[in-house]
Amino acid sequence: MSLIKLENLWFRYKDRWIIKGVDLDIKEYKVYCLVGPNGCGKTTLAKLICGLLKPQRGNVFVKGVNTKEVSVKEIVKHVGYIFQNPDSQFFLNKVKDEIEFAQKMLNKYLDKNTYNYFLRILGIDKLLDKSPFNLSVGEKMRVAIMSVLAYDPEIIIFDEPTLGADGDTYKKILHIIKQLKERKRCIILISHDINLIDSIADYVIPMKDGRVFGIIRKNEFFGILDDIYELESHILLRTSGKWVS
Repeated sequence: MSLIKLENLWFRYKDRWIIKGVDLDIKEYKVYCLVGPNGCGKTTLAKLICGLLKPQRGNVFVKGVNTKEVSVKEIVKHVGYIFQNPDSQFFLNKVKDEIEFAQKMLNKYLDKNTYNYFLRILGIDKLLDKSPFNLSVGEKMRVAIMSVLAYDPEIIIFDEPTLGADGDTYKKILHIIKQLKERKRCIILISHDINLIDSIADYVIPMKDGRVFGIIRKNEFFGILDDIYELESHILLRTSGKWVS
């Protein structure tokens, strides 16, 4: 069974189509990096996968279940989504409550030993009584990650997790993704960071203008960049390791 299957998927905001006829079939517990210029539809596609948005045409299946036919809560049991801006994810006054909220709502719990290990690895075991809104940017991102890991979904979407991250947070996020990979979780990583992609990805899913160019092995992807992003307005600067648009 496919973990995620998209069939002729379309989505628009008002009169502009953001996702255009996307077909995708993800079957393995690997790290998939969703890449492309700003505005090409990456975050919208991620929100469609986790059920926060519903298709206007076509279908999204998560572990064989059509997202149109079930609640967001049912999809979130299988798919955890870590927002690009952690403040969009927070609404409780203590880090501990924020981390435990999804566990209790879904009645799904990561085993205690792994839970405590992830707390330490992410460096937030001493932040539990603090307000998530008063933390640094890096600490907020780590708390957002832990709030998803706490209920142990099989599929985890990271939306630009290293954007603006300090060096320590960057290392912690890289380490945690490697740990999840060893635990046979499916990771979808939205990132402009070529160094991160090169160090952690198994596959790359390139996007441009609302369309997807398949699932490509990482090493093969770097060899066909010019064929996919041939437009001067959508160029990957390899020297800086960043997408620009």
